[in-house]
Amino acid sequence: MAGNWDATVTVLRATETGKNFVAATVQNGKEFDVVVEVEAGARIMEFATRHDVVVSVLNVSAGTVLARLPFGEPLTPATAALHRSLRLSVPAGWIAQEGDVLEVVASYKLTAGLHPNASSARSGDFIVTA
Repeated sequence: MAGNWDATVTVLRATETGKNFVAATVQNGKEFDVVVEVEAGARIMEFATRHDVVVSVLNVSAGTVLARLPFGEPLTPATAALHRSLRLSVPAGWIAQEGDVLEVVASYKLTAGLHPNASSARSGDFIVTA
């Protein structure tokens, strides 16, 4: 849970397209989703004007980036904490080898006047199948 002046990624997971459960495997080159859940405290939200997420899918086995997914949107200052679930789609066409280990990493930045806040997160590993 984010503190009053904090913004953080609370959950990061790869899922099958349209599903919510963690994907243990993904089919080589096929589309899949990444779910990023973020929170920001009530005090920092009083000044919030924008938040941005950058998600990268890494092939840990090969040491390469398979996809980079930036997302951002304006926010309206509010007196309540932010709890948001974002679903980003990894498009089909990425290339890996069967058995490669993949991981998702994300950075999150909330802009709130003089009080910007950033955090990062890593998903669990998942495997490429044929």
